[in-house]
Amino acid sequence: MAESVSINGVNANKVLVLTDTQCSDALSFGRYLSGQSFNSDLLAELQALDARMEKGEYASIIGLTRGSTRFLIEQYAHCHGYHISYEGEHAYDQKAIVHRLSGSPMVIDNLAAQLEASGEDWARQIASSVELLCQSCTPNSVKEVSLAVQSPVGATGHLVSWMLRKTV
Repeated sequence: MAESVSINGVNANKVLVLTDTQCSDALSFGRYLSGQSFNSDLLAELQALDARMEKGEYASIIGLTRGSTRFLIEQYAHCHGYHISYEGEHAYDQKAIVHRLSGSPMVIDNLAAQLEASGEDWARQIASSVELLCQSCTPNSVKEVSLAVQSPVGATGHLVSWMLRKTV
């Protein structure tokens, strides 16, 4: 279903990258990390992911998806000892995108500063911050960043970024 990637010193067989295929921002995120997109048969892919999580193949799973997709993955992952360590909501309105970030305080402060400088390339900025996001332990701090950018063609209007970490 999806392949793992090497991210600056994080073991290649320990971080799984997932993204949707229906949104230009999610595709940009996935291309930057060489992540795999979900195909049309989501149930078959979730079952394959469930089997790989059961084997303990991943320390972390990161994604930029729709909220419903994240919810389904989180339900499967919870059964195998994963928990949310970071989450972000990314919502476009007519004049801006609002990023609402939840994670460990230092991680969220750094990511918010990076997003403020990223502008329209926010999805790629989140993708390039995976090593930082791997340092987040729990979503106990919240920060909001609003950027005056137009919604790109093919945007869904609302996406979520997230990281699930295996509880040891």
